[in-house]
This record gives sequence, structure tokens and C-alpha cells, in this order.
Amino acid sequence: MDASGTISGLMRMTDDDAHMFFDLKGLSDILANEGLQPTSACVAEQFQRMMDGIAEPDACALANTVSRWNPAANSIKDLWVEIVASQTFMQRQ
Repeated sequence: MDASGTISGLMRMTDDDAHMFFDLKGLSDILANEGLQPTSACVAEQFQRMMDGIAEPDACALANTVSRWNPAANSIKDLWVEIVASQTFMQRQ
């Protein structure tokens, strides 16, 4: 299996910042370093969608969650806690 490739547009889909990788560890390293912020925001958005049960989470609530969760120092569990402790989650109808 050839696990090599190129990923680009880490900050915005229109960016031409190509990053080559030769295996899954290489892709993981790119996402953990150059792509940490956008990857973290994407993960937070997906969890917010699942936990709120809506396709498009509130942009302000999502921004607050992303700003409070530091993926470099915290775990996915900490992200879950940030989401369920948010005012939006606790006061949903």
C-alpha cells in the first residue's frame, strides 16, 4: 500500500502550501505541527456537531470552545469537558 501523498490548504482550502508525506506517521507529523490549529478546530467542530445534535453548531460557541481547548496540552477528554460545560450545551432546548 502506498501511503504517500501531499496535503495542502491547511489554513484555508485555497492555500497552496503543499506538504509531502511518505507514510501515515509523516501525515500525522504534518497535522500535529503545521496543521495543529486548523486540525484542532475541525476536531472541535465535529465533536460540537455530534454533542449538540445539529449540523451547523453556533459559530460563537464553537470559537469559545476552540479558544479554551489547547490541544498541545490537553486531551480529547478535555475537549468534551469544554463542550458540555459550555453555556450553549447546558442551556439548549
